[in-house]
Amino acid sequence: MKGCQICFGQETIYITCLSRTVFGIWISCLPVFKLDRNIDSQQLGEKILEVLQYSLDGIPHDNLKETSESALTALGFTDWETFDKEIVPVSIIYTNKEIQITPYIPAEDGYGFDPLNEKKLTCALEAKTIGKLIFEAHNHNS
Repeated sequence: MKGCQICFGQETIYITCLSRTVFGIWISCLPVFKLDRNIDSQQLGEKILEVLQYSLDGIPHDNLKETSESALTALGFTDWETFDKEIVPVSIIYTNKEIQITPYIPAEDGYGFDPLNEKKLTCALEAKTIGKLIFEAHNHNS
């Protein structure tokens, strides 16, 4: 299983690679990308396919803080709370047979985000379709 997160800011789309720890917890890691919001579906899908190649399983827990802070710094932020206030996320999980695209909304308690599982979209591993569905998922949560 591989993953990444697409975070829509006002003018920027942030993409962070997600890797799973030895206990199955997803964490943000390098590489990260900052894209213009005007990117087209094909280009966005191609970037997602690139990022998914870097998603790993079995990251040791003793490196969690360093790994996620490296991603945060590369995004241009100093703390996750500030980053979370500026974005609306969509997650991508690749299960070796399909892409699952899940939009998120801010959590009711104000900390983090909750998935809109009922709005989850799936597709094959095809760049233009992936990009198109990411934009559709984002429209579900904005």
